[in-house]
Amino acid sequence: MKKTERIVHYFDASISAFAQDFEAPKSIPVKDALKLIDLLNASARSKAIQKGLQVVYIKDMKISPDKAVLLINKSDQTISDPVFTDLIENKRRLIKKKTNEGQDFSIHLVIHFKKSDDLADLALCEYFSGITITTIQRLLNNLLRDVKKGHPEKFEFTHPDGSKDQKGKPKKYKVNYKFQFDAHISDEFANDLNHGKIHSIELISKQEQQKPFDDDGYVREKFQSVTLGVDDEKTALLNKVNILRQVFKRHKENYSKAKIRFKDPEGSERTVDFDMETEAPNIENYIKKARIDSFNEVLQSSYESINNRIVEKISKLSRS
Repeated sequence: MKKTERIVHYFDASISAFAQDFEAPKSIPVKDALKLIDLLNASARSKAIQKGLQVVYIKDMKISPDKAVLLINKSDQTISDPVFTDLIENKRRLIKKKTNEGQDFSIHLVIHFKKSDDLADLALCEYFSGITITTIQRLLNNLLRDVKKGHPEKFEFTHPDGSKDQKGKPKKYKVNYKFQFDAHISDEFANDLNHGKIHSIELISKQEQQKPFDDDGYVREKFQSVTLGVDDEKTALLNKVNILRQVFKRHKENYSKAKIRFKDPEGSERTVDFDMETEAPNIENYIKKARIDSFNEVLQSSYESINNRIVEKISKLSRS
């Protein structure tokens, strides 16, 4: 993180709904899902990872009629003690962490609520490699599950067919909600892909298989994958980015990663890894982004509450 500027990535935010005993439950707006999370106590808005050595948590959250602002922090005990150097004075200073202390980082997530059903909620997220959009998505989905445990009535609805249970009461069904963030693809990637030539699309399974691959079990299959061939001549005049999105949406339940191998317009071979959940490429220049700078203060790596100057600059970015 730089102390004078921030990079902001573009995503679409949405909520999907699913139920075990009802085929097509109605979803809810992102705003309503965030209000459900707001029912949790501040201390309960966290998720421990890496055997508890890392904790991702919502430190601050504000929901207004037109947008929501989330300050999402990560406390990381796995990071080494920081060292600062003064080369002019030839000095070094070690900051020794205490037991249970983790180095803390913050990012701001600003979600602009849509004005009509035809539009997606635009999510503008500060970029920091330690708090990815996938990490945020999983945090929010875990918190929704926690809300359901404490407030099950918020996830229960009367069955629309008017049927009754064995006691003669209106039959109900239970719903689960899930946040989904889809990355905006940059113009650079769209140009490289649409004017290049795709060699293959490899989809990689979500779960580790750990199946024996030889008779003695010495070699084990960790992941399963399927490689798709592409008739690039037929797609030469089509929007290949949309074709990829269709593949991702159709198979994201069974596969967690995708590798796209293609040759860009200059003839260079490229391999781009995609997160199937967020449709985000692993090359930063391939996600739409913007820079915010010209701050009148030195930015911190971590905040206790939402920094209004950062939010103001994020909110002024282009929404197209």
